[in-house]
Amino acid sequence: MRPWPLFAVLLLACQQTSPPRAANGAAPAPSALPAEKTMSIDELAAALQKPPDQRPIVLHVGFHPLYEEGHIPGAIDLGAGATPEGQEALAKELRSIPPGRQVVIYCGCCPADHCPNVRPAMRVARQIRGDVVSLDIPHSFRNDWKKRGLPVATGTSP
Repeated sequence: MRPWPLFAVLLLACQQTSPPRAANGAAPAPSALPAEKTMSIDELAAALQKPPDQRPIVLHVGFHPLYEEGHIPGAIDLGAGATPEGQEALAKELRSIPPGRQVVIYCGCCPADHCPNVRPAMRVARQIRGDVVSLDIPHSFRNDWKKRGLPVATGTSP
């Protein structure tokens, strides 16, 4: 079975859904994920400027085609966090990372609080390590990372 039809449906659903607004019409906070479990794009961009052994480990828990199209340099592609295969790959990768090393997960298909992959991935991550954070992406990887001119790599996993 080819994953493209499912991928297209999920991507469309994420992009067609807008976050609910407050009664006064104000936009919500960037993410409905717990703040203590998120990292802002600015924080991650700054952390990636550190020496390699001090940089966070970045794990991509989104769809493979999105990763291949463009991802955070050095990010490890684990597959969709909503799938059993993606969750298994995430668990295996997390167990291999030394304690004390910061870990950031992201998908990038849509806003973090609507993402079909981040929440399941965070549930798995919390069972293994309590210090994993997700990247707070208010709109999409393309709009919030690429369009700001932050570094982007393409192709398969490093």
